[in-house]
Amino acid sequence: MKWRVERSSGPTERSLDADSVNSAVFESMCKNAALLVDAERLAKLGSWERDLPAKEEIWSPNLYEMLGFDRAVRRVPDTIFWDLVLPDNHEMVRTILECALMDRLLSYEYQCRFALPNSREHVFFTKGKLDFDSADRLVRRMGVTQDITVAVEMNRELVESDRLLRISESELRALSGRLPQLEDYEKRPVSLALHERTSQSIVGMRMRIGALVGDGSLAPSVGVALIDCEKIASDAIEELGSLSQILYPPLLEDSLGLAIRG
Repeated sequence: MKWRVERSSGPTERSLDADSVNSAVFESMCKNAALLVDAERLAKLGSWERDLPAKEEIWSPNLYEMLGFDRAVRRVPDTIFWDLVLPDNHEMVRTILECALMDRLLSYEYQCRFALPNSREHVFFTKGKLDFDSADRLVRRMGVTQDITVAVEMNRELVESDRLLRISESELRALSGRLPQLEDYEKRPVSLALHERTSQSIVGMRMRIGALVGDGSLAPSVGVALIDCEKIASDAIEELGSLSQILYPPLLEDSLGLAIRG
């Protein structure tokens, strides 16, 4: 037979025997298959197809590796899927498959957890396709399954890190709000001692001035000056009382009040 081959210089015709063509096609198919296997392995995915009338299921080589099965086992048990899917994911997957079948969807997808033979839990994302015959009966399911365990774990860690960051930010804001209070607590003893000493000194001075004012032996001008000093001392005590209420009412007001009353 003859094949028409396109060349850069124009179309030419050459004769190829069937064996040569079959060999070239087979070699090309092998290369494509090898590329597909490598691509699946890099993407951590595997393809599958289930013939429902024949009750046969075909897995790609990488799906065998992903699920931890020997590729020599050509016939996959019918129950293997549900044996691998964690029980608490069964209802969710069944619901998705039933809805896809009922609504005659072209495709469906789901994410679920698998308990593999290596005892480690994996998270797989599956996208499938339904094929129906001329009588609208489901005859085949096919699709791809990807191992997204690492991505899910990274996302979980990211969510947890974000949660911890929010907690840290909240605690930092609370601490920032408490800083003035902490500063007040540190300053309070010093302020208290300062007010106590000042108030006691002024109260003592006023008492001494009062005693001198009552002494009739002093010259009138001196008595007037002492009265003015007594008034100044009283005004100073009032201002200290007001200041103590503004700064630290609970402690300083009490201490100043006691000093004044004493």
